Amino acid sequence: MAMDERACIPTLRTLKLRDLSLSDNSLNSFISLCPNLKRLDISFTTVKHPQTLFSSTPLALEKLSLTSTAVSDKDLLSTIVLLPQLRILSLGALGVRQSAKASISNSSAMTMNDSTLRSLTDLLEGFLQLESVNLVSNTKLGSSSKANSALFDFIRRVGRRCQYLNLSNLPSLRSTDLAALLPLDELDATPPLRTLVLNNLHIDDEAAGFLACCHDLSRLELSGTQMTTQGVFAIIDSCHKLEYLDLTSCRGISITDRRQIFDVWKNDRMQQPVVD
Repeated sequence: MAMDERACIPTLRTLKLRDLSLSDNSLNSFISLCPNLKRLDISFTTVKHPQTLFSSTPLALEKLSLTSTAVSDKDLLSTIVLLPQLRILSLGALGVRQSAKASISNSSAMTMNDSTLRSLTDLLEGFLQLESVNLVSNTKLGSSSKANSALFDFIRRVGRRCQYLNLSNLPSLRSTDLAALLPLDELDATPPLRTLVLNNLHIDDEAAGFLACCHDLSRLELSGTQMTTQGVFAIIDSCHKLEYLDLTSCRGISITDRRQIFDVWKNDRMQQPVVD
């Protein structure tokens, strides 16, 4: 049955359609009825051209989730440029349309590469309200170059300005990329990051000095990394607001210490001699 052209849902602010078999056309028809929509989640859907949702019905979206959608790099950039008021952006595993319950396995189908990330960084740098970005499992990122990497550039210009940042499961990300978190100079403020998710990365204690500059961190996830007790202690020393630390599968730290890392850190520091 065709939708009534006079129909409208002006009070709808949040729309979550995850894991549904929705095409661009069917979703476009519905979105046109929601002129005041602020938050849209179409992750794990069959949508391929999300920019068509906003070209005819301009929306002041604050949140957009496109995780695991078969969106091309061109369509992604054409979409983001239409949404300068974004606060929250989730772009995990772009190019792979899988169930939300399935693990990401087909890395060859990923559409976000370093070139795309550099163009995305150019756009997002001007999004002054942006506070959360999720790039989890875009496994091609960082693979093209190590010097002045696209990941370093993104973290420097966009990621370090956020309150939430998820860079988990990016095989080519290295500890040196996180040096982008450091202040540019004495006048540069420390990153406002409160949650930093860095699970399943090839990072080690070299990253500790970079993470330690994030003084506002309250949650840090380092599951499956090569961090050791020494590196983690250095982070806790500097991040006084840290309340949650995930060290699952960090083989450089004993299982017992992982489970009570804050107590282990406290006991270690109490045993250190006082320096006059």
